[in-house]
Amino acid sequence: AYARAAARFASGDDGAVLAELAAVVAAPRSATPESLVLATNAAIRSRAWAIATSLLEALAARDPHNPRLRRMLATAYSNAGREQYAAGDTDGARARYDDALTLAPD
Repeated sequence: AYARAAARFASGDDGAVLAELAAVVAAPRSATPESLVLATNAAIRSRAWAIATSLLEALAARDPHNPRLRRMLATAYSNAGREQYAAGDTDGARARYDDALTLAPD
């Protein structure tokens, strides 16, 4: 599954990557690091922020002191909040913005 997903990622087919790695998306905390990173990159590139935040949370749990992961997760939270706000979910948006500010107060 990983090799097919990697080939699809290289071709820019992020939807196919996420479909191929559906098990990673469904249970990110039990995924291999390589699959998790690939799925995360596909989710970010396709702007699937709800998926990206879930995957980044799993990566951050494995390496909680990694500043790059913390910034990426804060950015994903902010983008997810922006999507929720645009959809009229102000409470959800506020929660995501709060999550982002907790990770990156600056």
